[in-house]
Amino acid sequence: MDNRRGGFPSGTDHGKPPHLFGVGESPLDNPYFETCGNFVIVEKDVQWGADCKVGHFVVLKSGTRMGSRIWMADYVCTTGPCWIGDDVNIRTGAIISRGTFIEPGVFIGPGVITNHTKHVLSVKGKDEGLRTVIQAGAVIGSGAKLVAGVTIGPNVIIGAGAVVTRDLLKEGIYVGNPARRLK
Repeated sequence: MDNRRGGFPSGTDHGKPPHLFGVGESPLDNPYFETCGNFVIVEKDVQWGADCKVGHFVVLKSGTRMGSRIWMADYVCTTGPCWIGDDVNIRTGAIISRGTFIEPGVFIGPGVITNHTKHVLSVKGKDEGLRTVIQAGAVIGSGAKLVAGVTIGPNVIIGAGAVVTRDLLKEGIYVGNPARRLK
């Protein structure tokens, strides 16, 4: 089965404005958030598990699903329906695009971007529904870019600034543009 297509609801209800959380407020007064920074925006239909830590100026778009014990640093943004497993660490300025599946135990470095289309000029609908999958235990270095539809294998390490344009399934360290396995 191709795990890179489908699985998300089509369309979201953006009729209601998101809630902006100020100093000392907790998103939706959810008892599961251990700590929550200032000015966090949580749109409708966002779910999270126990003991999550969310930094300042975080945006969680509609359809985001988060497991337990997630540490999300400042300025992180999800852009739509995505799934983030348990024990995931997402550092400052990362952008998790719709259609991204992050399995448990993954580290996402600062400034990492997962894309939801393969090309900026993609024909509407052609790349829709592509899933980017980051499997358990993977480490994605600072500033790495992941093109839509790629799969990062378990325990794979992506070096800082790498551009991932194809599946990287074999355990190892990958660097460069496009990302290649170090010998």
